[in-house]
Amino acid sequence: MTTSNGYFVGFLTVIPSLFSAFETHVALLSSLTEVSVIDCCKNNQIIVKVALEIEPTFLRMGPIHFCVGINSAISYYKWRSNKAKVVCKRDYFTSIKAVCMNDVWTAVLSTVGTVSLHMIEDAKGTDIKFPQGGDTPIIQMHIIDAFLILLDQKGKVRIYLIEDAQTAALITEHQAPGGNIIEKVFPNRKGTRLICIDSTGNGYLYNPVDDSQIMIPNFSATTTNVLFDLDDRNLFVTVDPEKMHTYLYAPLSLDGSSIIPLPEYLKLDEVDKQKPGVVTFLDKDLKPIILKSGFVYSHARTDGVRGQYLTTHSYMTSWRGQNDTDEGHLRYFL
Repeated sequence: MTTSNGYFVGFLTVIPSLFSAFETHVALLSSLTEVSVIDCCKNNQIIVKVALEIEPTFLRMGPIHFCVGINSAISYYKWRSNKAKVVCKRDYFTSIKAVCMNDVWTAVLSTVGTVSLHMIEDAKGTDIKFPQGGDTPIIQMHIIDAFLILLDQKGKVRIYLIEDAQTAALITEHQAPGGNIIEKVFPNRKGTRLICIDSTGNGYLYNPVDDSQIMIPNFSATTTNVLFDLDDRNLFVTVDPEKMHTYLYAPLSLDGSSIIPLPEYLKLDEVDKQKPGVVTFLDKDLKPIILKSGFVYSHARTDGVRGQYLTTHSYMTSWRGQNDTDEGHLRYFL
């Protein structure tokens, strides 16, 4: 803009850093009123762009829908269609803390610890409310397939089976051993394994199928997220503000089930040697969101989504042995 006095004035627009991922797809706020859905495995190819009716303050993605919202109102868009469109608008009459979705259901967590569960494309249907029967307020939730996982303020994990529009049946409960309180929980893609972080800063893997628990060695007390590999169901990483730790869950071994911190092997001769686990350091601007075959896709405020291999999976083309010359291969891929 120019003024009558000959000055040129520029205005800087700051777009909120809103993003959410489901499997290899990521929804990004690409302008103040536009969401772009990209496929990370296709060189960040744009699948669809959707013009919004509001300037959202939060964004969440599911397998078929994504939602945007502000204050107590949420709009749900169906992005897996020929033309993305609004399929539901809801006002929950309370401040919203978190939203999670599967292909049919959505769960909305309020700041006062209540959860509303309803079908996404049913604007006037009846909600299933949690906690039930005067239970403790909810602090975290996940929807995995037909399962709703809730963590309450006292550290109890409850897993419900969503049966129909009126019923969610409780199938199991879990609390941390030793009287500790679970503060965070991160399920895998099927809900068959959960990484639990308790009040002492320790982390362990909980299996709701057989109620078993395995402590995670060298666990970082500052862990903010856990990513499970999309291709290797036994591989996962813990994410803290500066680095990632890579682990392999071994369900069958001579010593029983165990969790192994993965090292980096630079030479083939080192494969049979015991080595300590290594970390993958993160730039401050990166927020890891997807892990696929040891490759981490992260959101960056400056350039959208970019990726890097974990240190445990980094490699050139192949490897070299202890006695090979410099003309031989340089690195062994684990």
